[in-house]
Amino acid sequence: MALTCSSERKSRTSLTLNQKLEMIKLSEEGMSKAEIGRKLGLLRQTVSQVVNAKEKFLKEMQSATPMNTRVIRKQNSLIADMEKVLVVWIRDQTSHNIPLSQSLIQAKALMLFNSMKAERGEGAAEEKFEASRGWFMRFKERCHFCKVRGEAAGADAEAATSYPDDLARIIHEGGYTAQQIFSVDETALYWKKMPSRTFLAREEKASSPGFQPSKDRLTLLLGANAAGDLKLKPMLVYHSENPAALKNYAKATLPVLYRWHARARMTAHLFTSWFSEYFKPAVETYCSEKKIPFKILLLVDNTPVHPGALKELYSEIDVVFIPADTASALQPTGQGVTSTFKSYYLRNIFRKAVAAADSGSSDGSGQSQLKTFWKGFSILDAIKNIRDSWDEVRASTITGVWKTLIPTLADGFGGSRASSEEVTAEAVELARELGLEVGPEDVTEWLQSHARSLTDEELLLVDEQRKRFLEMEAAPGEEDATIVDMTTRDLEYYVNLVDEAAAGLERIDPNFERSYTAGRMLSNSVACYRKILHGRKSQSARQRSLLSYFKKFPQPPQPSATTPLLSEQLLTPKQESPPAKRLRLPEDSDDG
Repeated sequence: MALTCSSERKSRTSLTLNQKLEMIKLSEEGMSKAEIGRKLGLLRQTVSQVVNAKEKFLKEMQSATPMNTRVIRKQNSLIADMEKVLVVWIRDQTSHNIPLSQSLIQAKALMLFNSMKAERGEGAAEEKFEASRGWFMRFKERCHFCKVRGEAAGADAEAATSYPDDLARIIHEGGYTAQQIFSVDETALYWKKMPSRTFLAREEKASSPGFQPSKDRLTLLLGANAAGDLKLKPMLVYHSENPAALKNYAKATLPVLYRWHARARMTAHLFTSWFSEYFKPAVETYCSEKKIPFKILLLVDNTPVHPGALKELYSEIDVVFIPADTASALQPTGQGVTSTFKSYYLRNIFRKAVAAADSGSSDGSGQSQLKTFWKGFSILDAIKNIRDSWDEVRASTITGVWKTLIPTLADGFGGSRASSEEVTAEAVELARELGLEVGPEDVTEWLQSHARSLTDEELLLVDEQRKRFLEMEAAPGEEDATIVDMTTRDLEYYVNLVDEAAAGLERIDPNFERSYTAGRMLSNSVACYRKILHGRKSQSARQRSLLSYFKKFPQPPQPSATTPLLSEQLLTPKQESPPAKRLRLPEDSDDG
């Protein structure tokens, strides 16, 4: 009975002219009515009615509004608001390589519409929305979605199976070595997020039902070559152009390429700028240093943020796009490099928290010290942690992930791959040292949460949260945005402080080898500042020497009114001019 009712409802579905035209076109191409029905999700008898009445429908098409004429109508405000949230959700899914289909987007749109309609109450009671195929096609055109991912799962699975052979052929024909093959991938990072079972996560959730720092995220672009001997500088995209924590630093000196976007997302413009301004010069310098030909193969996902025009920019760089909806299985950087990096990131947070607790006052509790550390953990600390964690990712980890994609390319790679279990075990041990309830399963859940898509509630709050965070991290005024000057006095003070620390350790430690090694490491760590200080002192000494030199000579007497000018003294008798009459300037006074 349910099946019959469903079929009757489906047969009475109102078809658009575009749907009818598509059916006629497929029929003329030789496709059977049953195949057309399966392709378009319609009953065979519906297709038969349209195809059999072909002439009638063609006349309707001719009498309809011309194709290049668009009927503009005022869009329902609730639908427009829903579509804005839907776009955020689609981009979120795309950034995590989650396949999307037309039916999935339509279902999500309807769910969002009903949720927002319920929130608005009686004011939106009359508004209706059906998430029809016609709406989807118009929405797709308005938002410039070239292709809905996940519509052909069978074809994608086939592409994933055959692509390694295709890529191997490209590598062979181009003569690329492992040093010349690069892969980059974007990943989201919740930079101030603790595992959910920790008391920090529970307290934040209880005290901040609206904005929560743990939901503040950034986008990272990570990449390296297949040989693992060139890890690219991470590119960080954040939603604040000038966070307060970075006001004293020139962004060009940061260990990441700092960029900003309103929603902390990668865009085609940002990626193209990275490609031209950083990637090309970096790999060109690398090839020159390694004395290898400057020809590069760059492997990227087939997403809108990686424009196809990149292939035409430089003849030395061949950009190869991984087939759509296969990145989760084929993207080398996503096959363990990013998860290993994030494991290091969490473990290093625990390391720094332990160090902060050890250096804190002994009268405070462990929990209060940890709260103080976590409250002060800023985007600057996250950037430092990103640098340290990316440095720790081993070359063997990077080369190992290529074995899945190109086994023959990875045959010559040696070394053992870093064990994620070891990193997880160390993170758990450090967490327990801090009194946190963290087990291996919590670390796994924490890693998976970065790939989790946003909920409806989070999507609705995303703009509000961003504005509130920007208020908390308010951009400084012009007078505060100036980078702090490194004075010679401050520089000398801190360099001497390091020297005093080294000497103090030597005095209190009876183990000579240990104190000597520590003192040498401390001295070497500030060698760059010692060089700057030496240069400034040398310049200051030269200036003082010049001043003292000139002070030895008496000052020349000032010319009086009767002293002839030098030019007059040099004139020969024949050239001597008659007494010059003083040229009276308009501004001269009578007594001047």
